[in-house]
Amino acid sequence: MLVHVTMPDGSVISTEVHNRNTPGQDCLDEVCRKLGIIETDYFGLQYQTRRGENMWLNLRNPIQDQVPLSGIIQADLRLSFHVKFHVQPHNLQQESTRHLFYQDAKLSLKEGKVRPTPKEAARLVALILQGDFGDFSPGFCYPSINALLLRQDNFEELEAAIRANYERLRGMKQTFAEHRFLQEMLDLEEYGTDIFPAFQNNQAKSPRETNIEIRVGSQAVLVKDCNSSEVQRINLDTVLRSEVDGKFGYMTFLNEEDNEMTTTTYEFRLGSKEQAEGLYRSITEKYEFFVSDHVRTAVLAQNVRDLKGSIALLLHINSDIGKKYSFDVRRTFREVQEATRRTLYKSQLASGATSDLFDKVDEERGGKSMDERTKEELLDKLNTLQDAMLCKVCMDASLDTALLPCGHLLCENCAERLEECPNCRQQVVQRQRIYMPNVDIPCDHR
Repeated sequence: MLVHVTMPDGSVISTEVHNRNTPGQDCLDEVCRKLGIIETDYFGLQYQTRRGENMWLNLRNPIQDQVPLSGIIQADLRLSFHVKFHVQPHNLQQESTRHLFYQDAKLSLKEGKVRPTPKEAARLVALILQGDFGDFSPGFCYPSINALLLRQDNFEELEAAIRANYERLRGMKQTFAEHRFLQEMLDLEEYGTDIFPAFQNNQAKSPRETNIEIRVGSQAVLVKDCNSSEVQRINLDTVLRSEVDGKFGYMTFLNEEDNEMTTTTYEFRLGSKEQAEGLYRSITEKYEFFVSDHVRTAVLAQNVRDLKGSIALLLHINSDIGKKYSFDVRRTFREVQEATRRTLYKSQLASGATSDLFDKVDEERGGKSMDERTKEELLDKLNTLQDAMLCKVCMDASLDTALLPCGHLLCENCAERLEECPNCRQQVVQRQRIYMPNVDIPCDHR
């Protein structure tokens, strides 16, 4: 079976699903491989339910168990590729990743998922024009405002403002215009949020349910009263718990009242069970990705089982039968950054991208040529020092926590799980966070 994945720019990438149990992660990895993307954790795949709701595919579960099939005859599956976790553009380490963020942000603007003011809209569209076409040219036929920005009134005034902003951007590089566009989009609090129409029963104000819009972003959960347009901002790091029960979602968070911190629980009624589960998943995954130091074990392991899975579990048969994971977030933002740096660094070594390093060493040695043996020695030093900076338990994360009183170093995740030092077997009394210097080339060339 073929899976057709629509990209933010409208192009389609097709990949083949070999069996029914193929997880969504395999499909995403294949798409990212074709695009040359290493920073895959920021992206996700969406599908449309029979009600027309856009839902995130759970990448740990089989694709065909999630995407509804149309008709009796098994047809090809259609998904869409989007940014799931929105971060600042300077935190992206691949230019190809940044360009995909740019394309996805343009699509969000066009589809009306963000509602900028006319002044903000003029600036944003001008940056799009600079990023796509370069410097303004009076004789060039540019796309209409409708093609770049929908749902704006006073098109004539807006068009004049766009042109004025565009002309002022003359000389700006196209890649820098894309970067600035992403920065200004991230300044809009509605950008990069998962949207859930819902109802809320607030007895303090009215016995009737209130029509609301919930937006879950990287820093906060926004609850907008659709009648009064009043928006309540709940910081993501104040959320204590999120739950789901049928069509109802619950969120408990810290709230300051009269200079005292209290806990408040909101109850939301959504249009479907799938939407309620989507809200629960969105709050939990964004909290884990942006707020937590590492993804909690309870989140990684949480799952439900269908009838076959429950029977298999009772009979002690293969415990993976019928298991459906609740979440697919597996790394935090900080862990993704560190893993990407290591992957890019190793790929540069493998591809011979260290030639610039060797040229610099040649210059420092008075222009003398460096033989292959010397190069190999330097590479061995680089690899040895790089391995020395990794945690000796997981051999993946960087050293950042000291175990006291012995002083041996581990990564934070492993240090929190161990009660005694794996090196000297001393009992751990305290854990101290340390900050290692960030050196691009950890090697002495003097």
